[in-house]
Amino acid sequence: MMDTRIQSTVNMPNGLSCKKEVLGCEFNIKVNELNGVLAFPRLPNDYREILRKEGFGETKLLSPQNADIKLCYDDILWGHFGNSQGNSNVDCLAIWFPCNYYECEQIANKLSDKIDTYIKKFILFLEILSGNTFSQKTSNSIHIETKELNFVQFLHMNENNNREFSPKELNLNLEVVFNGDDNFINYDIVLNAIKFTNNGYNHNLAHILLRDSIYYKDNNENRKAILDASTAIEIALTRTIIGDFKKKGINKKLEESLLKKYHSLSGRIDLLQSLEIELPCKPDEYKSFLSKIRNKAIHAGHIPTSDEVKKAIEMAKITIKTFCKEYE
Repeated sequence: MMDTRIQSTVNMPNGLSCKKEVLGCEFNIKVNELNGVLAFPRLPNDYREILRKEGFGETKLLSPQNADIKLCYDDILWGHFGNSQGNSNVDCLAIWFPCNYYECEQIANKLSDKIDTYIKKFILFLEILSGNTFSQKTSNSIHIETKELNFVQFLHMNENNNREFSPKELNLNLEVVFNGDDNFINYDIVLNAIKFTNNGYNHNLAHILLRDSIYYKDNNENRKAILDASTAIEIALTRTIIGDFKKKGINKKLEESLLKKYHSLSGRIDLLQSLEIELPCKPDEYKSFLSKIRNKAIHAGHIPTSDEVKKAIEMAKITIKTFCKEYE
């Protein structure tokens, strides 16, 4: 009889931006062969009414539906809601594992050194699947800030779906900080991240480097962004070449010789073309644009422009989507 459960909370990075559909959901997880639950906090039923009020109001998310958290501190900050659709920033998840009373210490010991690894892997899958980088975030809440007075008001949707703020009579220089729906994690992304983590998938290196490239772009580190985007592409191309060699029964010695001969990014493109493997981008885009920018960044310290970085990342996304469809 499962009359006891081991439970705690898990911190999310910098307020995980979630769609309303994720809030209040529970996901089955498996850590060290133990079955548990990862639960998201809930929106208050009257959140729309709260958002209509002047000023901040009470914007905290509520405890997950089936959580029974009794810890040494009472006031757990589960997160905040902000926009009129209920999309929210989740700061904390609940996690629990049912067990027998006399086994709880033994099970706790099994979990103690595995939870952190599981959660980190889950978060990285969320980043890869959503295209977000959680280690650096601009404000995901919907606020209007005045630089002069350091005064913050909620931006919300009025009855005509127009964005407005209150009090209206204030005539101030305002900076609007708003992230659209694309930045919020949806239900399918969470479900797939849980599935990949539960089933023991490892993160594909090309996906990780693409994630890192997006992070560097967001932080205006354009040189690093180009290097990681181009390396992600080269890894995806190499993986495709090796897969084709295996299908054609090419021996290991010849494989190593060909990879060594066509060792550069341009060389990989030439080899793929000779193998008659269709490329998702034009060969000239890889060779004349990406290879050139990458070599300048490596050998001449060139700082790529924002447009160059944007194009390189889009090429990486297309290439990885084409050639890295499954996790290793």
